Amino acid sequence: SEAMRTGLPIAVLLAVLPYTAAAHVYYVGAGGDDGNPGTRERPWRSIERVNATRFAPGDSILFQAGGNFPGNLVLDERSRTSTRHPITIGSYGGTRATIAAGNGTAILVKNLGGIVVRDLVVRGSGAASNRGSGIEIRNTGSVAQTLQFVRVEAIEASGFRWAGIYVGGAPASASGSGAVPQRGFRDVRI
Repeated sequence: SEAMRTGLPIAVLLAVLPYTAAAHVYYVGAGGDDGNPGTRERPWRSIERVNATRFAPGDSILFQAGGNFPGNLVLDERSRTSTRHPITIGSYGGTRATIAAGNGTAILVKNLGGIVVRDLVVRGSGAASNRGSGIEIRNTGSVAQTLQFVRVEAIEASGFRWAGIYVGGAPASASGSGAVPQRGFRDVRI
């Protein structure tokens, strides 16, 4: 190929190609089944099914309005996202769905930027017994980098010990230069 003759690595060519894959919308409904394909007509039923899926840039995970979904949603670096094509977690059907987190964190997003969380109610078991946060978006990746584009919109959070909404990072280990590189976020709107 021309790339091979000119010595231009194929990975570089792939990095500059525009995003062309079609984004998917995955639906979770109280009357669904985790064996379903996650379409609006045949939704999934549980947060566990969502946690078992890897998502791509532009994908959406939508919970049925008025539904109560017990569990702890975790989205991490196994999924891919981008600032131009964020992954969205939200509700469909007019009002908001509820994520009932019990003693844990309702929605945990680890080491990903390009995230929109909107139109949800997140509930914990109460500050005395809960050990988590409503929505926790954190950057603790193995590489010190600043992730970009986080949106948290129209969220009602209650019953959590640490925070209703938390976005943050952690310092990386010192590199010997005296400076401690940071892990964090840029372009965050709550």
